[in-house]
Amino acid sequence: MNVYSQMTQNKNRKCRPETLLRLLLSTSYPQSTLSDLTLALAVHGGQTDPEELENNANDLREVEKDYTLYDFVRCVEIRRAFDEVRVVVKGLDVDPAMKTINDCTDTHKEMAAVNIKLVKGSEALDDVESLAIRLMELFYRSQVKSRRPGDSIDNTDWRYRVKEVDRGKTGKPTRNVDTTLDVKQAIHRLSTSLRKRSFHIVLTQNCILLMDQKARLFGVSKK
Repeated sequence: MNVYSQMTQNKNRKCRPETLLRLLLSTSYPQSTLSDLTLALAVHGGQTDPEELENNANDLREVEKDYTLYDFVRCVEIRRAFDEVRVVVKGLDVDPAMKTINDCTDTHKEMAAVNIKLVKGSEALDDVESLAIRLMELFYRSQVKSRRPGDSIDNTDWRYRVKEVDRGKTGKPTRNVDTTLDVKQAIHRLSTSLRKRSFHIVLTQNCILLMDQKARLFGVSKK
């Protein structure tokens, strides 16, 4: 097919830069993610003082004002160490003249971070199931295949992957062991981490890493 035919026969044709931009927009986490999770974690950690929450919200609004059109959130990291939780959002180090996307750990830069001092101290977070659902919904919405009106995680299957040592082989190499979970089982796995006094959870573009369990949740699919 010649160039003229290519340009005139495809009614929905898009230029390459626009295609890259649409892909980044549709698969990145919202720029409000840091603020939303910070306020949610503060409440789940026992904060009930309206004035304190309002002050936190004002501070976070100032952080949001520093974002630019090129700040695409590609990774969200939540790490708890007893009475403190640190939330970090990382973005793609974008060159406006880029022609391809090199989306990997090496090209991610820290956009912003917040340390939260939990009112409950080292006690377990409140209502971890609803917090787990919130994180899973956040991840689900970043997946291209889920971008359909009315979609939710209610009718999805997930995979839970751990690495196990293959004791039957020399050198004890590891192998991946996958378990298919329904949404309630996936929520339970994520909640298991969130209940701990020390956990490390990372939302990437491909999976939810449960570092404290040495496992990952991924492979969202419609039932």
